[in-house]
Amino acid sequence: LEEYDTRSEDELWEDLGLTEKKLPFFQTRSDRSEEGQQWLDNPASPAQNLAPQWHQLVGILRLIDRALDGRPVMLMDGVGVGKTMQAVGLIACLAHYREHYRKHCKFPGKFAQRLCKKTGGNIPDLPTVIMSPPNLHHQWMSEMQRYLRRATFDVLPYTGKHTTWSQWWTIAWTKCQQPPI
Repeated sequence: LEEYDTRSEDELWEDLGLTEKKLPFFQTRSDRSEEGQQWLDNPASPAQNLAPQWHQLVGILRLIDRALDGRPVMLMDGVGVGKTMQAVGLIACLAHYREHYRKHCKFPGKFAQRLCKKTGGNIPDLPTVIMSPPNLHHQWMSEMQRYLRRATFDVLPYTGKHTTWSQWWTIAWTKCQQPPI
């Protein structure tokens, strides 16, 4: 993390190549109520601005760096430090980077000269699987709904026994709004 110690928040956004200073596909405001998207988009509503903190931007940069190199990473911060936002931010940024590369033949920001090591080019368009203990399922679903704009990703929860997996997969694809792979 030392390479980012002297970087300002503005410089971190520049490194990410996100000139609007917001994570792609993310809500810009947050509220845990069930008021709906129109309420979140209304500047007069009491919803709070939703933006990552400095350490979360650094985390997302490190996650992207490792993802492009095909290296694993573990988020091991304490409870309440923002690991979920970083994980969802990584998923959103990788989707954005994949589309940016498709249009411009390069990734944005400090990654412009890089290639995905696994493919020698763009990030593969594959599903992301998040596995969590059953007691954290509701929290993950709630946080993804809180962070991501509606209809930007298909979030298809699976809870149950391994024996029902094939049936779930068939049902999940019928609900999927994204084009098939």
